[in-house]
Amino acid sequence: MTIKQDNSRLQILSDIEENLKKSLNNSLYIWGTAKTARTVTDFCRANSTLTISGYIVDDAYYRDELFMGCKVYKASEWKKTAVCGDYVIMGFTDEKRAETVCLELPDGVFGVYFYFPYSTNEDGSCPGYEDYLENEQRLEAVYEKLADDYSKKTLEAFINACISGEIEELNALRTEGQYFNILTKEIQPESFIDCGAYTGDTIEEALDFYGDSLKRIVAFEPDDKNLEQLERRLQKHEIPNGCLKMFAVGTWSSEQVLHFSSSDSSSGIREDGDIEIKVDALDHVLASESSVDFIKMDVEGSEKESLLGAADTIRKFHPVLVICAYHRFEDLYVLPELIEKLAGNGVYEYYFRYHGPDLRELVFYAVPVK
Repeated sequence: MTIKQDNSRLQILSDIEENLKKSLNNSLYIWGTAKTARTVTDFCRANSTLTISGYIVDDAYYRDELFMGCKVYKASEWKKTAVCGDYVIMGFTDEKRAETVCLELPDGVFGVYFYFPYSTNEDGSCPGYEDYLENEQRLEAVYEKLADDYSKKTLEAFINACISGEIEELNALRTEGQYFNILTKEIQPESFIDCGAYTGDTIEEALDFYGDSLKRIVAFEPDDKNLEQLERRLQKHEIPNGCLKMFAVGTWSSEQVLHFSSSDSSSGIREDGDIEIKVDALDHVLASESSVDFIKMDVEGSEKESLLGAADTIRKFHPVLVICAYHRFEDLYVLPELIEKLAGNGVYEYYFRYHGPDLRELVFYAVPVK
């Protein structure tokens, strides 16, 4: 792989710093108070002497007066006091929304949008070139095992986009049909296991894609409200009785109760999480299944633990595995390594596809060799 060392965000930040030094009247603000706003704040503080004058949120989302030690402004109130020459960095992960916000900024106020990866390091920093170097051998080994050039280009472009903040090359490789596409078209599974089922959107797509070949669907979703919506959503598909099983649990390596953080700034399994959720291993829940053909996982960074909990199922049935690989930078190599360790050499062909946008929805596909 050819991996870039430069981070284009640094030059943009340097330009902002230089321009603000020329005027005592102008300020830097960040729009948002969630995970990406924290990433932007840490990035600015680590790489410049800039002072953040405050955070801006849409009026409907105004909750707290302070965020990371600075004042939070309602958008409508801030716009009345904004000064020509001020800068606003978008502290959320949504390019289209950023475009809309920028168009609505007061005259003369500059809007800036950074592409940051969804995943961050333990200290909250963005994965950089040093993270690639630290894990170069493992990443290169995964790269060499990928089954097609498109996957290799996608992995390389994703790493480069994470490091550099430049997303054009990756966007050019973006494909439609997340989970259900040319890689999984010929499978015709009878059973579909959805880990992180949310409100049933993926199950609905599976039903539309595979039609009558699907005979059994198992959904795992720890949020009761999401499960209720899932059940209502799938009623129109007239799924026969007994063909749809729903479990109000998350997937993990064992049966236990964990804490989940519902905060946008730190969603996922965390010791200090504010919500208790039940989790269980796929091997335990699916023990009575006669076959398992297709497993999808989008479980907010718990993919490794969920795969460990499906070890026997993977060894026994060799199902198609489509696993989100963007929640943790280390998953780019940890997940492929783990799947090969569980299944053995020569069982699967491996692929990466980027479904986007905004450095999200990178999916790792393990497809059984015919």
